[in-house]
Amino acid sequence: KKLSNFDTIDDLSIQLCWAELSQLMQCDSPFQEECMDLFIESLENAKLSSSQIPTLFFLAETIIYWIRTDTVNQPFLRAFEIKLLKVGKMIFERIYIHFMDKSLDDQHDLVDHLSIYLQGFSDLKAAYSPYPDAFLYIEFMIKIGDIVGTHVNHPKSATNTTVASYFTDSERRLSMLDQFLWSTIELFKLLKSKYDRKILDEFLTTFDSLVFRDENWLDASLSLYILAECSKINIKALDIFLQLSFKDDDYEDRLIRDEISPRKTLKSSGLFKWSIELTCVYVELLADICINGSSPLLKRKALLGNHKEAADVFNNGDAQVFGLLDTAKFAASPQSDWMVRYMAVKGLVRICKSLNDKQNEEFRQISWACLVIFQESEKNTNVLEALKVGQINSKIEPLIKKEKVELGRTNVYCRFAYRLGDLRENGVPKSQMNRESYVDEELKDVRLESLPESASVHNKSILTNTETKLADHAIVTAKRRTTLKDELLISSQFETKVPDYYERKNIDLMRIVEDQFRKDLRDNLHE
Repeated sequence: KKLSNFDTIDDLSIQLCWAELSQLMQCDSPFQEECMDLFIESLENAKLSSSQIPTLFFLAETIIYWIRTDTVNQPFLRAFEIKLLKVGKMIFERIYIHFMDKSLDDQHDLVDHLSIYLQGFSDLKAAYSPYPDAFLYIEFMIKIGDIVGTHVNHPKSATNTTVASYFTDSERRLSMLDQFLWSTIELFKLLKSKYDRKILDEFLTTFDSLVFRDENWLDASLSLYILAECSKINIKALDIFLQLSFKDDDYEDRLIRDEISPRKTLKSSGLFKWSIELTCVYVELLADICINGSSPLLKRKALLGNHKEAADVFNNGDAQVFGLLDTAKFAASPQSDWMVRYMAVKGLVRICKSLNDKQNEEFRQISWACLVIFQESEKNTNVLEALKVGQINSKIEPLIKKEKVELGRTNVYCRFAYRLGDLRENGVPKSQMNRESYVDEELKDVRLESLPESASVHNKSILTNTETKLADHAIVTAKRRTTLKDELLISSQFETKVPDYYERKNIDLMRIVEDQFRKDLRDNLHE
């Protein structure tokens, strides 16, 4: 099936595709790079589904094992290794979203097994520190792994779990997210709908009273990813995105003053005070907007920032709002500012390699001219390595469909926005509301007698929405009995079926792949 239409592919086919690609990628063959590119493309666009959770954990363990036993022992960084780390980052991002919607609360075995693989994984950060993009992907995997492992396997403090507390945990988890993230999600949903321009302008003014908090760089980066999707189609959203990098020396004092006398300005500590992980995400997204922006005006603004011409970037002093060219001459802390310039140079290489059509010829020439200037003036050899690494991602860009895609159709971060928006409105996903396993083990014995006495079947007005749903679920569960048809299905579902020709050939193929993989491992051990 075509990769351009992931909405028509069922979850089972996607999971089989992921499993087979993960096996084929481990074979030393001419198709190894192509399999990796297809894997990245599918992870960027495939639907979110709780049925994918076991497959995602299997893939996460496979990637971690592969990195620890093979790639980290190589004497130099390979293109395939950068792609492998990006695959790991995208897999863990999907796991994180499932963690936020409570889909992992009953997956203790999977989380425990993944935690074993992650033990000591943080020691690999030093090996990838000369390459900020690889370092960023490792940080994502470690951070998400720690959060999921800590919260899912944390013993419950309350001995007597009530109906209200069961839903309060979910709401409390969502309420811990920053208000800026929720506003960004609402902006995304508004741009996706048939909105009125006046309504959009009124909503954008709400950002003036918000604070972009960077204490938790993981949630802050999620806000940036979703806001970047909005920035690809709306110039005012891009203005907000760029305004976040505003250099504010009095950020802490302004927060204190605004508690007494609020001012209508968007508050952010700025690029100079962000963590290096969040700064690298910001620069990477600027390059993404330059490549995938819906109009030349959006691309130009993401590249130049508030400058009118590219020459102004080199003639003017320090930038207050950072476009991609401004980040290429970023200078703050000697220990980390080179990492920002590395990501900027890598982004410029991606632009020059990806936008090779006539429509973007002028934009590409500007990027190329600036890239030459930065190459001649840059003294740090680590930054110059981005000239090579940037060409890796540019090979993946042509796989993405160049036609104009409706916002929210394919990109995984658009799907993240929809999922988080549903969580805030409904508390739990509808897919979980319909599942028998929705009520956890401690609530399986909850029946109407555990609810308030006045909450009868015909009088549930005093109940909350969540308690009402659970009451209805208890009624249905109490009356449910297996029919004769169900008994026949249960008795016949474990019958041994003879595999057909294609199933037997598929089994033979998987055996060949596994044998080849074992031989490669044995040869590596002998060496």
